[in-house]
Amino acid sequence: MGRGVVGALALGMLTAACNSAPNEAAPAAVEASWSSLSLEHSVRRAQSELKREGLYAGRVDGIAGQQTKQAINNFQQREGLQQNGRVDQATLRRMTIIALRMDGASSATTQGDTTEESGSSMPPTGR
Repeated sequence: MGRGVVGALALGMLTAACNSAPNEAAPAAVEASWSSLSLEHSVRRAQSELKREGLYAGRVDGIAGQQTKQAINNFQQREGLQQNGRVDQATLRRMTIIALRMDGASSATTQGDTTEESGSSMPPTGR
């Protein structure tokens, strides 16, 4: 399984987990209900996707510092989402969709490259 597929699946699982979290209107309650490990994991995933999008140049460390929050805000603005600098449900969903599209595009490119290479190495069939 490709790294992009695994990343997209992980984001999908995070999105599903967030759907069962308390109301987003109370972000402090949501963050307090998550273990520090799951919060760190969601920040890592977001940093990884933001880095792939070219919006984040820092370390993928799971720490939601100023650079991470700014990258999330930039992503949210670009995607027409509410800008809050947090990895919320809407942001995770959009990151998942984009990751799946990117993975699909890279898979199609790889398959096309493989087909072209195998097609050019075939010997001529004329006698």
